[in-house]
Amino acid sequence: MRPSTPNSRLTWTIRGAAGEQRGEASYEVFEMQPGLFFLHYLREEADHPVAVTMALDLTSGLATGAVGELGLEPNPHRARQQWFQGRLDGVAADGVTTDCAGARPLHEPTDELIGHRLRYAYSSDDVYDHVYLNRRLFTWLCVGGAEAGLGDTDACTYWKLREKTYLFSWLEKNVGVEGMVLIDLGAMRTVGIQFGLDQLTGDLVNLTMGAYAQHLGFAPGVDAARPVRETSRARDEEGSPASGP
Repeated sequence: MRPSTPNSRLTWTIRGAAGEQRGEASYEVFEMQPGLFFLHYLREEADHPVAVTMALDLTSGLATGAVGELGLEPNPHRARQQWFQGRLDGVAADGVTTDCAGARPLHEPTDELIGHRLRYAYSSDDVYDHVYLNRRLFTWLCVGGAEAGLGDTDACTYWKLREKTYLFSWLEKNVGVEGMVLIDLGAMRTVGIQFGLDQLTGDLVNLTMGAYAQHLGFAPGVDAARPVRETSRARDEEGSPASGP
């Protein structure tokens, strides 16, 4: 994993129906795989905390990310997200089939993590488990560190970036934090951010983090737990060939 150099800055431009916005910001970027980057920065010109976090794949020429915002009524402590996707100008897709308009397929939502339980060690002390329940919810549980014993079930979003590589994000309903991580299950490691307001002081919390991952198990879907219905079994027996003379 290769991080950005200190004091790195970028310029950004947004063009839309409301006109054009421009700005400059310090940023952090990590190369998780060859050509696959995790980028995070704050929009310093905004009148409330705004964070931009995304995955940039220079091999496929694709980008997926979200704009997170704090300080908006009626719940200013809760982070809000607006997702975006795009294609990178001047980057040719490597091995990706394009449609008749020449547009490369975007990253897609995925259910490949659903049912899995993973343990993430952020330090020698702080260890958390994630259980991915369905396309909308996951459960987190602190099993080691300052928050040991705490946990919750929160809203989440999953994107598939590459094989065994995902962009995963969640919004904590109680403390209002936005979390986003790039998960590399090939290397069993992650890089990510947390963006929120300190519940005691109201100060902005904006941090990057990394973890080593461990796979703990898999729970199959609900259909695998359902018993065979007696009527279906009876029909199967009626339709089977008779034995004997």
